[in-house]
Amino acid sequence: MSLALAGLVSFQLYWINSVIKLNNERFISNVHESLNMVISRLENTENLFFVSRGVSRVLFETEDDKSKFTDSLANFKVMIHADTTKPGEIAKKEIASLKAKIQNDSTARQRVQKELENGWPPDRGIVRKSGMVQIILQELASPPKVIQHRINKEVLDSLLHQEFANKGIHLKFEYGVLNPVSDEIILANTKNVDHLRDTDLKATLFPNDIISNANYLTVNFPDKGSFLFKQIWATLASSLVLLLVIVGCFAFALLTIIRQKKLSEMKNDFISNMTHEFKTPIATVSLACQALGEPAILNQPNIFKKYLDIIRDENERLEDQVERVLHLASMEKEDLNLKFDKVNLNEILKDVFQQIYIQVEQKKGSIVLEEKSPEIWVNGDANHLFSVFLNLVDNANKYSQDKPDIKIICEKKGDKVMVEVMDKGIGMSKESIRKIFDKFYRVPTGNVHNVKGFGLGLNYVKNIVEAHGGRVSVHSETGKGSSFKVEL
Repeated sequence: MSLALAGLVSFQLYWINSVIKLNNERFISNVHESLNMVISRLENTENLFFVSRGVSRVLFETEDDKSKFTDSLANFKVMIHADTTKPGEIAKKEIASLKAKIQNDSTARQRVQKELENGWPPDRGIVRKSGMVQIILQELASPPKVIQHRINKEVLDSLLHQEFANKGIHLKFEYGVLNPVSDEIILANTKNVDHLRDTDLKATLFPNDIISNANYLTVNFPDKGSFLFKQIWATLASSLVLLLVIVGCFAFALLTIIRQKKLSEMKNDFISNMTHEFKTPIATVSLACQALGEPAILNQPNIFKKYLDIIRDENERLEDQVERVLHLASMEKEDLNLKFDKVNLNEILKDVFQQIYIQVEQKKGSIVLEEKSPEIWVNGDANHLFSVFLNLVDNANKYSQDKPDIKIICEKKGDKVMVEVMDKGIGMSKESIRKIFDKFYRVPTGNVHNVKGFGLGLNYVKNIVEAHGGRVSVHSETGKGSSFKVEL
């Protein structure tokens, strides 16, 4: 079971880790796609601008047209950089306007028609190569392109928001343009640019530039972790709940098995002790009956009466043992049938004292009853309360080595009554104290088995005291004795 559970937990953790990695990879992929789309749109906008400029130069050669064209190019560039809602739309409109102008200008149409009649372009491959050479020559002859002049910050911000939204990424982000040569951040929307240098979320700006130095568009998401967690929290939570349920069931099953094993051992001890307790009086009664059958005994009234007394005592002992087992059964069914009445606790303790006194005296010990509060009355069942205190005093006597030294203290404290039974016997360990009120549990006495019992006495004491609305506690140290306190 443990190996299967460990394997299942390991598999779940592996699966959860895989889901987290997959979501992270998908997030990175979506960001890169968005960056590439933004860069593509920026480049297309710039290309539309230069196409419009080139075509206009070819078609319009008069000084007046050139002057108008120069002015229109300046305005066109300003409009492109000012267009923050739909970048590139103004460039497209300008191309459309140029097309309309060609259609309405007969000179422009004739020039285009003439170029077509001359077989233009005669060889697309040659034109493409010559065009490439021309572009390279233009870039060589042109001054270095300044990235700040090619990108408008508002346009870039708008494009990034738009593309990230298209991918379902609604997160606060930081962006900037990184010059890899100088390691300088340009056009950043944040003052904390260190993250923009270290991030892996970057893409090359204007990748089709042949000679110009490459710049990178970099972005950073401060709340990336929480965003990824929100995407998988339901799956993660359900998986963790299932794991907790499985682990809880496993722990419950394991504890149940351990408890059943201990209960089985205790019941075996109980049966063994009960058999011994019943076997001794039965054997004594059997021997007494055999003796009474002898003719010589019949003629000796004193001896005959002695054997009858033995049979009577052993019979009472058997009844007492059976009564204890019946008490146990009644407590199992929660059917104690307590008869509550106003009882004199002092009288009950005196009866307990008288019954145990002879046994203590036989062992040359001492027992003292201290009544600090006379005439203490409680609401309870006199018979069961008598059995409770008799159990406690009897245990104090049985678990005392050599000469018992027992003290019973009874006193009233406010609206409560405290009865304490103290002894200087063998005491108990902390582990025994935790289990002392468990059913069938008996304090280990090593290899010495001179203490008889079923392990039911203190369990019975606890149940009866709690049924009276009170509580019982114990303080004990090994070799120094024990103290049981009953509060009613």
